[in-house]
Amino acid sequence: MSEAAPALPPVRLRVVLWIAPINAAYLDALRQEGIEVVAALHNDGLRIVPPLQDSRPDICWFTVHDLFHGNRRLSGPGQAQAPAAWIDDASFRQYALCMQRVGFHPGSEVMEALSGGIAAASDIEDWARLHLNHGLRLLEAVAADEVWFDVNPHLGVDNMLALAAIRSGRECRVIEQVRFAPKFSCTGLGQARQLGTRGLEWKPWTAGASEPDISYMRENVGRAWNRGLGERLRFLWRSLARGGWAGFSTRVYLGARKRRQWWLMYLLEQLDPRSRLWAAARLQQRRRYAAASRRRPKVAQMAELGDFVYFPLHLEPEANVHVAGGGYRNQLDAIVDLHQALPPGWSIALKENPKQTWMHRGEAFDARLAELPRVRWVEDRMPSAGLIAQARVVATITGTAGYEALRAGKPCVYFGRPWYAGLPGAIRFEPGLDLEEISHRQVPRAALDEAVNLYLGGLADGLAHPRFAGHYDQTDQVGDLYREAARSLARISIGPRTAAGSPAATGPVAP
Repeated sequence: MSEAAPALPPVRLRVVLWIAPINAAYLDALRQEGIEVVAALHNDGLRIVPPLQDSRPDICWFTVHDLFHGNRRLSGPGQAQAPAAWIDDASFRQYALCMQRVGFHPGSEVMEALSGGIAAASDIEDWARLHLNHGLRLLEAVAADEVWFDVNPHLGVDNMLALAAIRSGRECRVIEQVRFAPKFSCTGLGQARQLGTRGLEWKPWTAGASEPDISYMRENVGRAWNRGLGERLRFLWRSLARGGWAGFSTRVYLGARKRRQWWLMYLLEQLDPRSRLWAAARLQQRRRYAAASRRRPKVAQMAELGDFVYFPLHLEPEANVHVAGGGYRNQLDAIVDLHQALPPGWSIALKENPKQTWMHRGEAFDARLAELPRVRWVEDRMPSAGLIAQARVVATITGTAGYEALRAGKPCVYFGRPWYAGLPGAIRFEPGLDLEEISHRQVPRAALDEAVNLYLGGLADGLAHPRFAGHYDQTDQVGDLYREAARSLARISIGPRTAAGSPAATGPVAP
């Protein structure tokens, strides 16, 4: 006689999940804690294993394309309409900043965010209201209690989903995994009652200030058209066989962008009516940006810089600026204010982000930058670690370079809301800041390690983002970390269990 499967605890929380990718082990770990994922958002079939959708019919699967354009569940006559007053000025500005970047790869429903949006500026308010309606209808269709995001909403449609949750009285959380540790933060959006990880007892952290994982910034794609041609063709053929034209066109478009083959991107954009209207303008803007980048007078030797503040530019548009930038959601505003604070004889050394495209690097960007006489570009090949070591101060909005500076014993000035705010040597920019005095400050490694241990020791335990599972080699370990994350999320969202397995009578634990 076969042994009966262990009974699952009763469902205590119904969650809409925007964490990609996800897998069955992660979903099962949540369900063991009474957390039922009733809907999951993802980009497209290329980022989620189709059998998972087939084997979990209890979950409503939505793509970003569904949330953007609607589908039979989210759009149609007679459905719920969100009140117009739900979108205030701050919410609309945030949406507009994020929405500008969102489009779809030609020939597919795959979201992409580096070529410019497909919505005209004159239509942006109507898109905002449409997307708010889609978000509200999704939440009502699945009777969701909460919405969880893996990063701060920053794609327009997710901003409106979060706003729909907040305005309808649902909890909305951002769950951010630490890249180098099985720890994560969990913060509430919008509500007065923001349950977080602080105040709950978590495992202490003792490894100190680990080296940050910046592998995502080290993309190095050759420009030669025939580099690895055979393998690329085989890869494209497999993509075509698996995903049809949508998968094939997406892969070709991504490859063309990496190699700056503008003509190929233009051709694919012309084949899709959604992007056709903007194809010619995009082509010209890409060419203009490439030409402007070549014309920039760049410092080739670090010795030519003298005393300088190193400011590595953020990729724009991106959440690190347009969401976490606070009062500096325009990167140039930070550079202008930093320029005004420079001591005599100092300069600002700018280095372009290796993933930057033409967006936010147009004619107006160059014109504003030209008005700042003590700003100098450095060669792209100049190593960031060397610039950090030689700079008097490192400045950034929220970038990893600030944390790298602290690990190198050097102070950093930040403008936004980076995770390392509050660590020794991290100084928030304020008008009248004395950069000369700051440059003489030391950042003792022992003090930094102690502060990082304290910070990470206050974060929740476990692996809340399956995409970081590759950092852990053993399958059993990954499964344990999923279960640990699920228990942590249940403590934060539901509260501690009683011996009978139900929420404690005292309710959720406040931070």
